[in-house]
Amino acid sequence: MLMRYAEMKKNTLMALVLTGLIAGCASETGISGSKVRGSVTQGTIYEMPGKKAPASPLDYRIVENTKAFLRALPETSNQPTAFESRSDTLPKESRTQVINDGRIRVGLLLPFESGNETVNEVATDLFNAAQLAVFDVNRPEITLIVKPTNGTKKGAVRAARAALNEGVQIIIGPVFADSVRAVTPIAKSANIPLIAFSNDRSVAHQGVWLIGFLPEQNLERIIETARLEGKERFAALIPETPYGQRIAAALEPTVTRYGGELVQVEYYQEEAQSMFDPVQKLAQYDDRKLAKEEEMARLMEEARLLLPNTEEEEFEKALAEKAPELFAQIQELERRETFGELPFDAVILPEGGVKLRSLAPLLPYFDVDPREVKFLGTGLWDDPQLGQEPPLVGGWYAAPDPGGWKAFSGRYKKVYGQKPRRIASLAYDAVSLTAALSVINPDNPFNDTAMTNADGFLGIDGIFRLNEDGLNERGLAVLEVRRRKNKIVTQAPDSFVQIDRAKLNFNALFLSDDLETPTEIKTEDGVLFLDSGDQQFSDQPVEDKTPAAGGDEPVSPILQ
Repeated sequence: MLMRYAEMKKNTLMALVLTGLIAGCASETGISGSKVRGSVTQGTIYEMPGKKAPASPLDYRIVENTKAFLRALPETSNQPTAFESRSDTLPKESRTQVINDGRIRVGLLLPFESGNETVNEVATDLFNAAQLAVFDVNRPEITLIVKPTNGTKKGAVRAARAALNEGVQIIIGPVFADSVRAVTPIAKSANIPLIAFSNDRSVAHQGVWLIGFLPEQNLERIIETARLEGKERFAALIPETPYGQRIAAALEPTVTRYGGELVQVEYYQEEAQSMFDPVQKLAQYDDRKLAKEEEMARLMEEARLLLPNTEEEEFEKALAEKAPELFAQIQELERRETFGELPFDAVILPEGGVKLRSLAPLLPYFDVDPREVKFLGTGLWDDPQLGQEPPLVGGWYAAPDPGGWKAFSGRYKKVYGQKPRRIASLAYDAVSLTAALSVINPDNPFNDTAMTNADGFLGIDGIFRLNEDGLNERGLAVLEVRRRKNKIVTQAPDSFVQIDRAKLNFNALFLSDDLETPTEIKTEDGVLFLDSGDQQFSDQPVEDKTPAAGGDEPVSPILQ
């Protein structure tokens, strides 16, 4: 059964009406007398010992963000507060008293105090989203223990040890791959599961799960859709970046797995001027330009044979009258830069932002016509500004259904006064996931079996599930770039049963050696009918019943 814990998706027209949910949170924890003041009906963000430690920059950031959060809430008699936990500075017997209080402690390792303001802002967005989730899930046992990693490996190790010392049962974070790699041995030795924000596959292990968006899944989804639409021969322009390397490694195996053919791949460096030669090579521009000259010579020779004695000034008019089809061929060829079909019918452009806007116009410049060759992208195309680039209009890319993100980002802005970064939804989903699992098995909520539930979970960005190897799977939509508003051409699946069935259907329809197309497949669970209509295309625009939040950013690339 799919665990639908992202309640905001069912209430997209609500801004932040939590009157019925929030009656107050623990405002302080008295260590000496084990007395908690305030009614505990909602999760707690932090705990603060009775004797307060000196305020740190992190304390200030947390308090200021919490004030912004509270200003958006209805007034109650007991408002929650947020501070960094200091119980690791207490004597051992006092720490035990805090830890064994029946709460579910969730460690949150964020790159606060990194020395890089942009990284600090990312940490703030993740913290704010996690805070929203704590209030939404309505689980009084959930307590976040947030520790700053400084954005470094050493800081992450220090933060992980401090969180474990306070009795956390699961760790969410860190953000960067090197930090994840550094804290993995510490978490494993304590038998504590970890959900990292990174999407670097090399740091995924059993017990160390990645919740970030994986480029390989974007690639698989878009190739699957292109194959269903009859595209067979693929080419790619790949940047020489870590993201590009990931795509390059997965490209040929994925195309082959879906019964296609990878006919050409060209690489380019990050600078815009380095894109010209690779695009020209991909377009086979020189050969096709020479072919145009040869074809024009052939057509003109044929025309001269038809009108051997016609004067030059009368030749064009006479040819149009005597051989209109030949005349039309010559005119059409004159309008083109090249002649001859390209050896591919789809080209993959795993790029985003300004670089994609520099790359895309070069393709039609070198006579790769987007009306004849389908342009395909990854989640980096999830940018509403791409409709301003004519060559990209009509192109397809794989990404989460935008409805959930728009509802979340709009609500986030109402609370905090600014738009969140795209990565923020991961923090909301990770915290909500811990709450959902703690309902199912309160005594041992984060065991491997529960974490890798095959049915998956429903989050801001649609369904997802965690695999035994530490990677995740997501149910992605396929969208088409439009001038004003992108539209969904393939809906995101509602369940992993639908995804698994679609893969079986695809294998039977495209990869079977049988001459006759099967209509059903027998499995251990019964018979799957291949005409069930799970994969349907729609020409309807995205139906958006949520308030427009605008300014969506591309899906975050690899966090390293």
